[in-house]
Amino acid sequence: MVRINKEVTYNAEKTNDIVSSVAALTAASAVQSGILPAQLLGADKMSKISRTLDKDKVEIANKAADDVLNKLTNLEKKGVKIHNYQKAGINITGVPDRVLEITNPLFATAKGKNALFLNKAIPAANLAANSVVINKDKLSLAAFHELGHAYNFNNSKFWKAMQNLRTPSIALAGAFALLPALVKEIKPKDGEELTTKEKINNGLRKASPALAFLSMTPMLLEEGKATLRGNKWAKELLNPEMYKKVVKSNRYGYFSYMATAASFALMAFVGKKVKDKMADK
Repeated sequence: MVRINKEVTYNAEKTNDIVSSVAALTAASAVQSGILPAQLLGADKMSKISRTLDKDKVEIANKAADDVLNKLTNLEKKGVKIHNYQKAGINITGVPDRVLEITNPLFATAKGKNALFLNKAIPAANLAANSVVINKDKLSLAAFHELGHAYNFNNSKFWKAMQNLRTPSIALAGAFALLPALVKEIKPKDGEELTTKEKINNGLRKASPALAFLSMTPMLLEEGKATLRGNKWAKELLNPEMYKKVVKSNRYGYFSYMATAASFALMAFVGKKVKDKMADK
């Protein structure tokens, strides 16, 4: 009878562990869905600033970006080019354009909602490495920030490393964000202490929101440095009114990255709360 009761208890705990993980993962995923409007808002605000420029001011902004490339910096000698990208292609995915603008940077760039610096070529889109990719007509002010990325990559080993850590840091942040939903807290049995491994398990779960956010540090630092460089060049080349627009545009762009980092931390927090609450039951 004792053995049967132990088996029933074990199976119940195992079932609860699975069910609580599914519920926690669902809740954590809902956080990412909830952050999407904030990301879209940041992109809209950023692009709207450039769209308020008349044709003459757009040309001034593009001319100033060219001057950054071949007068203020050594970027042209490093092979950096500005690519005017306006061909979005036909959306055959069934995904709404607004969502695709978040998930597909090239689609967003062609629509004038994003801009990119490519440190690697994209042959399928006929885009070479070391290119600033931007829709010059719709998002001209973003060129300064992207040229900041180009400068980081071509002139600093440290900032180049931070840029290359972007994808691994996002993956690590995602891992910490999901950790509390997949791994339960280990509680000591009567009269026993937790092992070192179990203490590490609990420690990582507890710290997962902070660790998820901190994992995004390389991206946030490099984005910030690119913004500071771009703002500096804009101040040197543009009139005060247009310079303020560049600063404001870059501020909205950086907001979207902060929102992404915060969303990973919130995913970990929500996943942990749901998992622990169901485990207690």
